[in-house]
Amino acid sequence: MAKLELLPLWLSIVLSLPILSAAQTTRGINVLFVNDESNSVAEKALDVALNYVRRTASTGIQFDSFLRVSSNTTDAKTLLEALCDKYDNSLKTEKGPDLVLDFTQTGVSSETVKSFTHALALPTVSASYGQDDDLRQWHFLSDDQLKYLVQVSPPADMIPEVIRSIVLSWNISNAGILFDDSFVMDHKYKSLLQNVPTRHLIAAVEEPRSLKRQLNRLRDLDIVNFFVLGRLNTLKNVLDAANANKFFGRKFAWFAITQEKGQLKCSATNATILFLKPEPDPTARERLEKLRTDFSLTVEPEIASAFYFDLSLRAFMAVKQMMDKNQWPRLEYTSCEEYEEENPVVRKGYDLRRALREVQEPPSYASINVEDRNGHSFMEASMRLEKVTVMNGQSVSAEVEGSWKLGLDSPLMIKDVASISNLTAASVYRIVTVIVRKEIWKDMSLNDSLSEVERAKLAVWDYPVGDKYTKMWQAMLDAKMPEDLDAAVKRVRSSVSSSDGFAYLGDATDIRWLSQTSCDLQMVGEEFSRKPYAIAVQQGSPLKDQFNNAILQLLNKRKLEKLKERWWSLNPEIKKCDKQDDQQDGISIQNIGGVFIVIFVGIGLACVTLAFEYYWYKYKRNPRVTDLAGGPLPNAPRVGKGGGLGGQQQGRLAVIGRPDEQAAKLDAATLGQVLGQGYNYRRNGNQLPGVNQAWQH
Repeated sequence: MAKLELLPLWLSIVLSLPILSAAQTTRGINVLFVNDESNSVAEKALDVALNYVRRTASTGIQFDSFLRVSSNTTDAKTLLEALCDKYDNSLKTEKGPDLVLDFTQTGVSSETVKSFTHALALPTVSASYGQDDDLRQWHFLSDDQLKYLVQVSPPADMIPEVIRSIVLSWNISNAGILFDDSFVMDHKYKSLLQNVPTRHLIAAVEEPRSLKRQLNRLRDLDIVNFFVLGRLNTLKNVLDAANANKFFGRKFAWFAITQEKGQLKCSATNATILFLKPEPDPTARERLEKLRTDFSLTVEPEIASAFYFDLSLRAFMAVKQMMDKNQWPRLEYTSCEEYEEENPVVRKGYDLRRALREVQEPPSYASINVEDRNGHSFMEASMRLEKVTVMNGQSVSAEVEGSWKLGLDSPLMIKDVASISNLTAASVYRIVTVIVRKEIWKDMSLNDSLSEVERAKLAVWDYPVGDKYTKMWQAMLDAKMPEDLDAAVKRVRSSVSSSDGFAYLGDATDIRWLSQTSCDLQMVGEEFSRKPYAIAVQQGSPLKDQFNNAILQLLNKRKLEKLKERWWSLNPEIKKCDKQDDQQDGISIQNIGGVFIVIFVGIGLACVTLAFEYYWYKYKRNPRVTDLAGGPLPNAPRVGKGGGLGGQQQGRLAVIGRPDEQAAKLDAATLGQVLGQGYNYRRNGNQLPGVNQAWQH
């Protein structure tokens, strides 16, 4: 009996053991919070979340340490030193961060925090701006890293996506997008209207005094659809400037988008504007009102403060639930000084992403959707689409026309498309209907087959009208057109002769290719009626300028010429065929080349003959001595072998010369001087003694 009485006592002790062990293993959460100094909405929303956790015992959340790092610089090194200082100090006190709450928005601060958490493998929940390609430091993450490095896009990052939905829904060809500092658009320049044929420009709103000039610059770029993202006062300033420039009317379309709650106001005389603003889910209105009154969640924009509050609370509760289920073992940390890039920190078994999905805390504004990839998680809030009519500076009506749910490529939900279809900028088309033809077309040709009556019915032309194309068209109709190119080529090859057969009239490119790849086909005549190839795009599409620039670059770099040479000159498919003679070719160098060859050969032979004769008469012929006088001459000079004058030689006078040289007449006085004799010579017929007529060589 005693043993039976002790049994309930033992059972109570055994049943109480798990409860005691769970209570003993419960520990607080260590959090490292990083935020931009300019993001005051996130800072205040976090304070409300901490106050909510402290005052709500049902959450069971306790904090062992809560460290804050504020980024107020664009220097990555300074921010990294601040992070490492806080982090290393927490390791010294054995309170390393279980969770990093990253509320930095974009730029250097966001990239620095991403690099820090990625390198040290710290579980992180981030509310930074950007999609897949924008988170460069978290772009190439493994499956294990994706489980504890989680990014959720804030509402201000998703709201601009409504512009893409509007442009696609209404087929808008141009857009001017203006924004203020309540939206971050740095990463939207390349992705907002990517792969959308809309010419657009994204720019920050300038100061009120220069807004009119900014709108005029956009109008000079032929932009008539304007999207304005910002606070309500920013929207008012832009719309007032548009009213001053008279940019309201049928030719313009205005879309005002904001995160704030309230009514749209402007001083326009007569304007209709499509106004989009967020609204909470009906199921979350009561909780939002309670947070506003009991916990002072009053910071604006309301949707942004509610998002940061919900994300902070869900992150704390996710870590708490994983600790309670023993799914969150104590982390092994590596300090900044001990970190080596060659030995990266590996962490497995921390599925923070799944725990965030499983949190059952009701939302305060709208539910947060956590996807498997970063850049695709966001708050699923809705925006109300209103058609606001302004008359003489007063909002006359604000009709609800539809809604749009935050998301990537989320469609617009319109109640009545016809009611807002006329709010977009009107496209002006010029349509001309021909009532009476201005030209007179000659539909028949004067030939021998016409009778005299038919000839009399022909009109008399005041100017000559060629009927070449008329005859070609008639011949095409008589011959019956082929179905395709292959059928045409077959009919050409089956022709009996060139005079009695089939000739194909078609695209010059096809015909040139066929004639160059087949020796049995030839292109007759020259090209006519040239029409350039063109790429058709939507009117006003930005692809037009992109195509033009690309083609100009290819022309300037001579790439088109290289491609043409590659496909038309160096193509192995092209065959070398014997060229047929054509009478229309005229006289070319090939026809008269022999004449030039004969001329050059004759010139060469003449030069050879001249050289031979010069050599022969100069070096091969011996000199001959001619006796000019029979008797001896006293004291006569002697002519040597070299042709000079020497001593006496038997008193005889001789001249050395060549018979082929031209006869030279010697003057008697000159000869007397040479001989040293004083002979008198008269030009009356007297001659020197012993000289027969004139002296000759």
